[in-house]
Amino acid sequence: MATTEFTTADGRRLRMASLTAEFPHPWDEIVKVSNRVLDGTVPDELQIRDVFIAPRGNADGILEHVLDAEVTQVLQAREGTLQIAESRRSDLQGIAFWRGPHHEALVWLPSEDDGGYDDPLKGLSGLAFTDRSDGLEIRPDAGQDWVIKPGHLGMHVPGVGSLSVRPAEDALAQIPAWAGQLIDVGELWQVQHDDIEDLAASTYFTFATPTVVANLFPERPDPTARFIPQLTFLAGLSRLTLS
Repeated sequence: MATTEFTTADGRRLRMASLTAEFPHPWDEIVKVSNRVLDGTVPDELQIRDVFIAPRGNADGILEHVLDAEVTQVLQAREGTLQIAESRRSDLQGIAFWRGPHHEALVWLPSEDDGGYDDPLKGLSGLAFTDRSDGLEIRPDAGQDWVIKPGHLGMHVPGVGSLSVRPAEDALAQIPAWAGQLIDVGELWQVQHDDIEDLAASTYFTFATPTVVANLFPERPDPTARFIPQLTFLAGLSRLTLS
């Protein structure tokens, strides 16, 4: 049996076990950081910042292959460094990231064409990081009152596809209205993207457990529409929990 565990930014543990698949790739995470309870009185996007967590070294690939950028500032920080990278092109974004011994926490910076930025470290300010081999925990700095929640956890499963996991309390709207098929970890639905007519290309799978809601996006379209690798993986899941 293959197993994988990951500590989320708010200190919870995501655990997954499979009888049919291996997990050679690490988890990544998008963290939602807000300074108040979201109550609908102010647009969410105005009071939330997204922090992207990935294994150490992930930013290097973004700099080289996505942004055509280079690191322009490196500052010492607790347990790691703060780094700022700017693109050589005015139409591309930059990034600011905290780099620890095992993981990185990254935020995007507006491009020069979009007005640039005044404080490149604003997206990471007021946050403290505790980095371990199994995940990066984020907490507010002393005197700060940030609300920190996992927004998305992702992993690539070779030969199967991309797995996207969200806490159940934040993802109930993803669950289809009709009854699904029961599997060992919960309930499963086969669904299609509304804007793609090709069944082979539009199909993905949603499944819900008591603590998470997850989407599985096939690695490649299946012209037979049988999706045997994906259904074999889902049938072989013996655990997917967040607690």
